[in-house]
Amino acid sequence: MRRFFTIHKPPGVPHLALKLLHAVGIANGETFSHRFTAVYLLFIFFIAIPKLFCGYTSFEASVVGLAELFFQLNNFTGLLLVLVSSKQLQCLVRVGQTIADEVFQFAQADMRQLLTSHHKRIIFATAPICATFWSYVRAAHRNTTAQYVLHMEEDFYGLQIRSSLRSYLMFAIPMVPMSYICAYVGCAKIMIVFNFTSYCTVYFRLVALQLQYQTRTVPSDRDSIRTIVAMHQQALCCADLLETIVSPIMLMQIVLCVLMSSSMVLYFTFATMSGHMINVLLLFLVVSTETFGYCYLGTQLSMESARIAYAVYNGKWEQQPREIAKHLQLILLRAQKPIGITAGKFCFINMEQFAKLLKTTYSVFILLRDLL
Repeated sequence: MRRFFTIHKPPGVPHLALKLLHAVGIANGETFSHRFTAVYLLFIFFIAIPKLFCGYTSFEASVVGLAELFFQLNNFTGLLLVLVSSKQLQCLVRVGQTIADEVFQFAQADMRQLLTSHHKRIIFATAPICATFWSYVRAAHRNTTAQYVLHMEEDFYGLQIRSSLRSYLMFAIPMVPMSYICAYVGCAKIMIVFNFTSYCTVYFRLVALQLQYQTRTVPSDRDSIRTIVAMHQQALCCADLLETIVSPIMLMQIVLCVLMSSSMVLYFTFATMSGHMINVLLLFLVVSTETFGYCYLGTQLSMESARIAYAVYNGKWEQQPREIAKHLQLILLRAQKPIGITAGKFCFINMEQFAKLLKTTYSVFILLRDLL
């Protein structure tokens, strides 16, 4: 385990996120795409089909089951969209590594330290079976009915998983590795969005720092300014590639977050404290926290790209020689374009959008409550 998380490659791109993706057949072209195909088929046969077509024992169970389905659908389909954009992902890695190489060859020590420090920052599956066996043994001694603790709320292809130990084991044995697969896929999906967004933010911060250093004197070094222009273009290219990769993922995240959150809030209004309610509450907290993280990082990316314009403006560009002033004007012009991550090109993912998302969730909750 320690060996898997040990990264010996130089800073510049999120190597750990790429390593997680590579393990499931992503981020390496189409060579190992069959790995993720197998993972996605496991999701369909062990989670999606039972939850959609095998029914539920109660209304509470159906709410929990559908919430779990939306949650896992968001994770697995999110990685599927990353696989579809694997070429853009490889291009993003190459451009990011180019920026890092230039920083380590020509930039100041504190810029290299910024990139290095950023590079360094970055049991539940067996519990139901143990709980079930404990309940089964205790029920045998007390002559009562055993309670079968399920990994996920679903009926499994007609098996009596709530009343028969044999059927329960036929369900639980494959669900143990499936639970770990779900955790792995969820972690990989979050890391690929979080890490690449944060690295793109660092690329713009490096450009701003380089501008501050080179525009302290008049006239500035012409070759250094040209290098900054090229680095800024590379950072913009990384942001565009990131947008292409995560835009459909964010659209799905926003839609499913509204559906899940509104239905969960509706469930909280009439449900009593139980294991089902705790499961729903945990899912609600996870989805809300994940969406908040995306919005926060999107805001940071937009702010860092906009600060480049302020760095040029404060660098006395009008006092520079004409050729250097033209280069600085080009950077200033490019920095006027809003940069960030969007939800399917419809809206930017930022803190303002998170506030709107909360309002939309409440509105959908009111509509559902009136209809029911």
